[in-house]
Amino acid sequence: MLDALGNEIVIGNWYGYTALGGGFSHTTIGKVKTINEATEKIRLEKCIVKHYLYGKPTGSPSWRNPTPADVSIRSVMVFPVPKMD
Repeated sequence: MLDALGNEIVIGNWYGYTALGGGFSHTTIGKVKTINEATEKIRLEKCIVKHYLYGKPTGSPSWRNPTPADVSIRSVMVFPVPKMD
């Protein structure tokens, strides 16, 4: 399965995505746990999230602390990020 840049997604590697809406945005980074070819989605674990309001960080502490929840996202939405371990 391919990421947003057209590269093959690798389980165990780190990927991220950004979502925008109404002045709010958040960037999520996580490690690929599973790949589901049927739904074209991947599941990210050990996610860290940074929240913004009109381009300015909101000071969310979750950027430094992984969230316990996994995130499921379409593969074409994610991009690779440097190793976070």
